Amino acid sequence: MSRKFLVMGLASLFLLYGFLLTKSGVQAQSNDYASVYHKTAHEDYVLKRAQYLRFKTQTSASNAIDSTIVMLQARDQATIDYLKSLKARLNEAKGIDDQVKNELRIKLDEEIQWFGEHKAKLSSANSLEDVVADSNLAKTEFGNLDSVIYQSLSEIAFGKTVDYQSRLTDILNTIKDKISKIKNEQREDYSFSVEKLQTIDRWLFESENHLDRSTQKQVSAQEFLARFNLAARVGGPDLYSNILLNSNDSKQYIRETGTYLKEVVREIKTAE
Repeated sequence: MSRKFLVMGLASLFLLYGFLLTKSGVQAQSNDYASVYHKTAHEDYVLKRAQYLRFKTQTSASNAIDSTIVMLQARDQATIDYLKSLKARLNEAKGIDDQVKNELRIKLDEEIQWFGEHKAKLSSANSLEDVVADSNLAKTEFGNLDSVIYQSLSEIAFGKTVDYQSRLTDILNTIKDKISKIKNEQREDYSFSVEKLQTIDRWLFESENHLDRSTQKQVSAQEFLARFNLAARVGGPDLYSNILLNSNDSKQYIRETGTYLKEVVREIKTAE
C-alpha cells in the first residue's frame, strides 16, 4: 500500500466522519454511553492519524487503520442506539395511526439490523481500501435515514397535538352538556340569569373558534406529512420543520381554548 494512498484514504475518512457526525444530529441525540464511547473512539482515531502523518511507519499505518475501524464501529453503534431510542418514543406516542406507526417501526428495525450487520463486518477489513469501501456503504445508508427519522419525529410531534386536542374536545363537550342542562333548568335557585348565560356563550364561542383554527393547522400539518414516502425514501428536515411549525401553532390555539374554558367554569362557579 503506497503512503500517498494511505494518507488520502485517512483524510477521506476524516472528512466522512465529520459529515456523518453532523448529519441529522444522530450522534448528538444517542444515549450518553454511546456518545461518550463514540467521542473517545474519534479522539483516538485523530491521534493515530496524526501519528501516522508524522512518522509514516508501517506500525503507525496499522494503528491508524485499527483506530479507524473502532471509530466506525462506534459510529454505527451510536446510530443503532439513536434508532432504538426513536423507536421507543414512537411506541409510546399517542395520536398516531396504527398502520403508519407499524410501517415506521418495521423500517426502523430494518435500519437497526443494517447498521448492526455493517458494524460486525468492519472487523474483517484487512486494508484501508476495505475500510474506505465499508465506510462509504455506511455513508450511503446514513443518507437514506432522513425519511424514516424525520417522519417518525413528525408523527410523534403531530400525534401529541392530535391527542391534546382530542382530550380538550371531550372536556368542551362535557361543559357544553352541562350548560345545556343549566339552560333547561326551571328551578329558580339553579337557573342562571340571561346575562350570565350570554357571558358563558361568548366564552364557548371563542373556545370553539380556536379549536377550529387548531384543526386548520392540523390539516396543514397533515398535508406535509402526506409528502413523506418511506418506500421511495422521500422526506427530510424541511418537511419536519413545516409539520412542527403547524403542530406548534395548533397547540397554541388549543392552549388558548383551555384558557377560555376555564373562564366558562369560573362563570358557572361564581354566584350571581
